[in-house]
Amino acid sequence: MGGRVKRTYNLSETAVHRVRELAQLPDLPRSQDAVVELAVERLYLEVRAQAEASAWEQAASDPAFAAELRQIAAEFRDGESWPG
Repeated sequence: MGGRVKRTYNLSETAVHRVRELAQLPDLPRSQDAVVELAVERLYLEVRAQAEASAWEQAASDPAFAAELRQIAAEFRDGESWPG
């Protein structure tokens, strides 16, 4: 996803103030756009990680998944059986 797209969002005064404040901190991006992009990227990764954790949690309680894991573990238990 290259390029830039101009968008307008209605943010609370508090959010705008915080973006401006963060853009002035020495260890963060120096532009407000970069601060917002960083925040969105972090939130996006957090949401994806939570979804993945939830999927693994559901899989752990799935008897078919557990059986498949046991089968795979049994097939590769012996280090000599690994291809290569």
